[in-house]
Amino acid sequence: MPQTDRTPASAQPAVPLVSKRSECLRWPLLAAVLPLLPGVIIFFSCFAPRQRQFIWLDAIDRPQLSQPFLLQRGVLGSPLIDLQAKLPANSSMGLSVELLDQNGDLVLALEKEGWREIGTWVEDGESGTYDESDSSLKLDLRPISDGPHRLRLTLEEFSDAAAQPLQPPLQLQLLVNNHSVDLPLLLITAGLSLLLVLFFWQSIYGDCRQRSQRRLVDDRVSSRFSACGPGLLRIKVLGRYELPDRLLGRKPEWVSSVSLVLRITNAWGELLLEDQLPLQLNKKSDEDDTWWTVNSGPIHLFLGKISNLRFWAALPDPLANGCELEWIELLVEDGATTPWPVRLRVLC
Repeated sequence: MPQTDRTPASAQPAVPLVSKRSECLRWPLLAAVLPLLPGVIIFFSCFAPRQRQFIWLDAIDRPQLSQPFLLQRGVLGSPLIDLQAKLPANSSMGLSVELLDQNGDLVLALEKEGWREIGTWVEDGESGTYDESDSSLKLDLRPISDGPHRLRLTLEEFSDAAAQPLQPPLQLQLLVNNHSVDLPLLLITAGLSLLLVLFFWQSIYGDCRQRSQRRLVDDRVSSRFSACGPGLLRIKVLGRYELPDRLLGRKPEWVSSVSLVLRITNAWGELLLEDQLPLQLNKKSDEDDTWWTVNSGPIHLFLGKISNLRFWAALPDPLANGCELEWIELLVEDGATTPWPVRLRVLC
């Protein structure tokens, strides 16, 4: 810690807390990596190369081989074979799909029935058109061995809505992605991980050895506090202003800030710190009321030994525009920790 002036003067400068002190705890910030990992996986999977080709089935019951495509166990996800049939309107199909390895041996076989329907709907005086279909086939799989594979496709049935045969050809689009991921699952994982990290940070940086909180309907508040030992003290002062009943309906003059007086003494009444801090007035309102709040934010002090301290804070009341202080609140926390070096003052 750099040398500091310990005299109780309001002009006493704040000094930065060096990061090697135990009160500045940074290792919990590493938990931020957890919710970022799913995002990194999604980002790199978007740039993974994809293999695309078109296949024409020009006859019924005549097998057609696709061009070879590479199947391999992906680093970011699993291989995905996406087969999409370009069906004409109001038609259906029966398709036989066989996956062959590089030696021509059968790896997987299945049947796919697809259809597409286009029409007009009418309901309660409203109408519109629809185009519905089930003409795609997606396979998520882990190949036994990496290497070139092919699809053997056979069009077994091709007919219209009246079950009358249609003449081929039928176009199929084949898309192969060796690094496909489950996007909804990864997003849910990232959201849950973020919640866990926030709870973890709150348990570390929002906790302290002891806490004193006092609110008074007055313009000043004080609290006697026995610090348990050396460490970081965190102080926060809150206040709320409202217009008195006699001024309701009037538009008060604009007041942007107020001055907070903060004073700290030890058990013998010696003044350790006295300062005035400008606080911003923030206007709040709802359907029935309008009020103004002040918030000092965290004020950090470093305590070098076990001490019995008295904290005293005051806000001006009333303000120049007639607003009166409804309450003032003083919060003191002992043994606080911060993720970053903060500006503070040494008391003793």
